[in-house]
Amino acid sequence: MVCAVEAGRGPTLVVGHNVHLQRGPSHMRMRGLDLRWYGAGAVLGPLVGERYVFVAGSLGRSEALGLPDPAPDTYEAIAPRGTTWTLTPAPDPSSARARTHPSGDDLRYFPLDESTLTGAAGVLHVNAGD
Repeated sequence: MVCAVEAGRGPTLVVGHNVHLQRGPSHMRMRGLDLRWYGAGAVLGPLVGERYVFVAGSLGRSEALGLPDPAPDTYEAIAPRGTTWTLTPAPDPSSARARTHPSGDDLRYFPLDESTLTGAAGVLHVNAGD
């Protein structure tokens, strides 16, 4: 198994979308379909326990996506801000609400939500994605 061979080299960084790496089941609505599945994080988390650490990605604003600054009561707005990006512990999933995209179901952007933050160790927040 590749994991056993690589284990002696230290931690492995896996980059992917939040819905694929979050610890719980994933959910997405697309073109009238209600999709649910168990992504890599939901499978690996129980197998490797505390060795699996999920850090969610977060975006403040993006002109390219037509995404304005987040509303004050959303997860993206309560994230502490650095000059360009910030890595912080994940907020309490019940501390805010999920953001809505002004153009509706834009599949280029997925806001932070309660299911993504549940089990997240931290959030890497990028202030602007232009």
